[in-house]
Amino acid sequence: MQNQTPATSAPPRDRGGFTLLELLIVIVIIALLAGLLLPAINAASQKARMGRVRQEISQLEASIVAFKNRFGIEPPSQFRLYDDFSWYLVDDAAGAGTPQDQARLKSVGVIRRLWPQFDFSLARDWDGDGDTTTQATEGYTLTGAECLVFFLGGIIDTGAGLPNLTGFSKNPRAPFAASTGTRDGPFYEFAASRIQDRITTAMGGNDLIPEYVDSLGVEKLPYLYINSNDGSGYDASHLPLAIPFDNVATEGLQLRDGIYRQSETANSFYKPKTFQIISPGFDGDYGHGGVYEEDDFGHDDRDNLTVNNTEHVGPADRDNITNFTDLSLRE
Repeated sequence: MQNQTPATSAPPRDRGGFTLLELLIVIVIIALLAGLLLPAINAASQKARMGRVRQEISQLEASIVAFKNRFGIEPPSQFRLYDDFSWYLVDDAAGAGTPQDQARLKSVGVIRRLWPQFDFSLARDWDGDGDTTTQATEGYTLTGAECLVFFLGGIIDTGAGLPNLTGFSKNPRAPFAASTGTRDGPFYEFAASRIQDRITTAMGGNDLIPEYVDSLGVEKLPYLYINSNDGSGYDASHLPLAIPFDNVATEGLQLRDGIYRQSETANSFYKPKTFQIISPGFDGDYGHGGVYEEDDFGHDDRDNLTVNNTEHVGPADRDNITNFTDLSLRE
């Protein structure tokens, strides 16, 4: 029988690498996919960051509720501090009826509700200059942003490791005493790196009490806190001023409305019985405030506000994150 030699197949030919044309096609496809995906990824990331701010606002709300459960009232959004507490009981050095004196009267009412046994014969050197005797220079009005930190955080200890918020003394006569003995608060755990002084004296704030900025990570204004005065009505007179509008040349440095309403109807405020908390959003600007209607045309790129802030939400407002919307005002 004749042996047959099995047929041998030809060795496989090595496949060469990608051709230049194939590489170019792959690169173009990847670039197109990246172009489609990146905006979606950025939008999702931005929405997640906004969600974290909204969650933090909810935590601040819960802390204000805890403060009210302890003291019976919510923190005010305007408060007057004096080095010499006896000055609370006389007309402010600026004169009776002035904004400073009105803030003094409001503050006395707040003190007597929070601490009925408060000793007005005591003193505290708030600015650490060793002087508690000159009423004209040792009186300070806190804005709402500063009140948020002061009342939820308490006394700021002097020394290393600032800012160190220590709550208030449980001594009913001396709640502003330094951090010794038992304490009320802090009611909120502020991130130390975000306790900053952004509202300067030129903007209506002061350098004694810092404010709290959100987690969006840009140079920006802090959380704005505005209390409705136990439901009796919002007051814009103590909001930060001298913060430039978008068009400084025509509108200058003016007091903003700052508070948001649901319609043109007078006193149709959001959160009419409690308070508004507002993050300035990614642009770091509060905007004008005023009317915010979810279905109006104030969400487009046109600024429909008048100088007296009685019409529609403007561009700077649209990325604001508040305690009366799910995310930002433009959503």
